[in-house]
Amino acid sequence: GCVYAGPLDRGGLVFPAYRVDAVDTTGAGDAFVGALACGLDASSGGLVDIAKLISFAQATAAVSTTSLGAQPSMPVRARVQEFLLEREGGGGHGR
Repeated sequence: GCVYAGPLDRGGLVFPAYRVDAVDTTGAGDAFVGALACGLDASSGGLVDIAKLISFAQATAAVSTTSLGAQPSMPVRARVQEFLLEREGGGGHGR
């Protein structure tokens, strides 16, 4: 899971973890931070939907735990989007 501590006047957001059959958690944190950084960079300093960005970063980390190894387990964007569509199609966020 993840907690986003936003500005004091808005409070924070809590994101439950995605449920996956993890086989190796090596690199999951790197996958999360990498996806988050890429999303922030892609915004070019504009407004960001932080909830969607964090959800995508969490999904990237979750998918990375379903394969062995640190580098080989890093998913491509299309795989993460597929993962999210599978979860949303099942009702809710499939967490």
